[in-house]
Amino acid sequence: MNQLPTLTLFRYDRLPVYLVLDTCGGLDPARRARLHEGIHRLLAVMRQDPTALDYIFTSVLTASSRARQVTPLTEPTRFLAPELQGHGVLALGDALREVTACREREVRTSTPSGRSDCRPFVFFVLTGRQPADDVMAGLEVFTTQKWGRVTCIAPEDADLGPLSSITDHVFAYADHDGPGSVSQVLVDAFVSVFNQAFSTPVFASTQLRTST
Repeated sequence: MNQLPTLTLFRYDRLPVYLVLDTCGGLDPARRARLHEGIHRLLAVMRQDPTALDYIFTSVLTASSRARQVTPLTEPTRFLAPELQGHGVLALGDALREVTACREREVRTSTPSGRSDCRPFVFFVLTGRQPADDVMAGLEVFTTQKWGRVTCIAPEDADLGPLSSITDHVFAYADHDGPGSVSQVLVDAFVSVFNQAFSTPVFASTQLRTST
């Protein structure tokens, strides 16, 4: 994998983040509860960090039989965690096309301040189910755009398949409550990826709290 460039935070107006959640039938009630908990914990972390409050805007997309954006890019103080339902099959190719369309529609290349949005960060949170559609066709669309960082959060034994070709970071979670669960790994991955990407850590105080 190529060396990723270090980004300078204050060059940007916003840091867009797209959470792409696998909500197929593999998201049973226990997994759904842990994922809900992870989103709420992530929101709490963002609301406690001054830099995140100023810069990060988060969107949520769900991927079951059809991908859709359920929350547009929203600042932490106004973000509401969506209700999730597990059903259908995993349409990962459709999710790749949908997140690309959201990027084209929402990410700003210029603002009155003279600064643009950062290239979006994408976090795929997967259940380990195999996609039921054409992932390669979705990847062809996804790779027409430039992205800040692409991260996969998946079960320990998951096969990422074609998605591994675009992934900068992979974080594995254990399919149970407590340490190593998706609720914890989602937050740890988010903080780690952002702090590694920028010359000035986005979550300086949070990094100390989550490492203890």
